[in-house]
Amino acid sequence: ARPISMGGAFTALASDWTGTYYNPAAMAAGKTLSIGLGFSYGDYSLRFQGEDSSFDKKTERQQPLSALTFGVSGPLGSEDSLLGRVAPGLGVFLPTRQIVAADVQTGPGEPEYFLYGSRRDKVGILPAIAFRILPLGDIGQTLAIGVGATVLADIGGTFSFNLANAPASSVSTELKLTNDIAPNVGVFYWALGWASFG
Repeated sequence: ARPISMGGAFTALASDWTGTYYNPAAMAAGKTLSIGLGFSYGDYSLRFQGEDSSFDKKTERQQPLSALTFGVSGPLGSEDSLLGRVAPGLGVFLPTRQIVAADVQTGPGEPEYFLYGSRRDKVGILPAIAFRILPLGDIGQTLAIGVGATVLADIGGTFSFNLANAPASSVSTELKLTNDIAPNVGVFYWALGWASFG
C-alpha cells in the first residue's frame, strides 16, 4: 500500500521484496528476511451513454480484477560476510479469476463497442538479485547494484477464416501460451540516514 500511496516513487525505499519490481538493487539494503503476502481487488465503475441507448448494453466492459501477491527477499548470510552482500528476491502476481483469456467469435454478428480496451489478467513472476558494494570498513554508506526480470504469461495466435464456401464458412484457431520478458536493472545509494537514492 505504501508504494501505491506514494505514486510509485519507491525506487529509493524498496529495501524489502518490493524491490523485485521497483528497484532490485535496493534489496541489498535489507538486513533480514522479508516476506510479504497480499490481496488486491479492483472494479470498474465507468458508464457509457451514447445517442442510441441500445448500443450501451452491447458495450464490452472490463471484468473486476482480483489477485494475490507474494514476495520474499533477504541476504544469503550475515551482514559482515561475503554472502551477506548478496540478496536474491522473488515476487509473484497471481490473478484469482483467470490466468489468460481470449474471446473468439466464429461467425458474423453485430458490431461490438469497447468501453476501454480488452486487457486481461496475467500471471507475473519477478526474480531479482542484488549485490552490496558498500559499506567497506567503517564507511557509513550503502551502495548496491541489482538486476532482475519481469516475466508475464500471455496468449497469442492466429485466426484463419474461409469465406469461399459461404454461408458454410469455417474458421480455424491456433493459440499458444507464451511469455513476455523485460529486464530490470537498478542502482541504490544510501548516503545518509535520512537520504537514499535509487
